[in-house]
Amino acid sequence: MIKSMTGFGSASVQKKGYCVFSQVSSVNRGHLDIDISFNGKEYLFLLPEIRELVKKTVKRGKVNIHLHIEPLDQSKTVVFNENLARTILKKLRQWEKDSFSSASLRASDILHHEGVLTIKTSQAKTSVLKQLTSISLKKSLSEMDRLRLQEGR
Repeated sequence: MIKSMTGFGSASVQKKGYCVFSQVSSVNRGHLDIDISFNGKEYLFLLPEIRELVKKTVKRGKVNIHLHIEPLDQSKTVVFNENLARTILKKLRQWEKDSFSSASLRASDILHHEGVLTIKTSQAKTSVLKQLTSISLKKSLSEMDRLRLQEGR
């Protein structure tokens, strides 16, 4: 059966303290090109498994995947890198002094720098997220494939 190269699918899974929403779309391309985006950098560890799952399902095309992962229990571990914050503050104050600027620094100016505040996910939650992401993504890919077959007819 001929499949269209254009398709779309989405799915949501809510279990074990998380809600994982996946959205997949594809367009024509001579080779397989996978683009994955997340709502947070703390989920980048999922990239290899997502790529492998997509490669098993899609042989060619530009595939865009967006994952939105939401912890439902709101029990996140926030880590503050005090040494990095002090280094940034020191550099900013030195720049302020050298440039004869009297800009007032606020804590938020430093907290926005990458690495000062990070959110950690425990190992137990890592396996849960891998499982839920896989379930959600498989459903989205299945829906996309169904629509590609339908359009191919």
